[in-house]
Amino acid sequence: MLTQQTVNQFARNLQQHAPFVENMQIMTVDGLTLHADTPVRNEDTVSALTAMLYSAARNLASHLDANIPQGMIICMGEHYYAIARVNDDCVMGFHVPVQMNTPQALQAVCDFIDANEHQLRITH
Repeated sequence: MLTQQTVNQFARNLQQHAPFVENMQIMTVDGLTLHADTPVRNEDTVSALTAMLYSAARNLASHLDANIPQGMIICMGEHYYAIARVNDDCVMGFHVPVQMNTPQALQAVCDFIDANEHQLRITH
């Protein structure tokens, strides 16, 4: 069952597993904010836009007869903004500094998500 406690625990565990992750937000696929590391201006808008971008990527993959995307990376100066699919219910957005070896860093996040995505299921 998804509770605020399980969302916060997931976020804490991810930060321990991948300390390079910054400004993490976890939201439903509809854009409802479940967790935000640091309150950002217009937090709800950022969550909604993140969910919308993931939805657009999912729709694009469908039209291209491709698998559901696991995420995407948006280059933004000194950081990458990554959007990752957690499961059918949730997505997350976070910053990764450009200095990180991005493929390995994102693989560490993906490995953590694969092992722990069950914690953020809304439905069973």
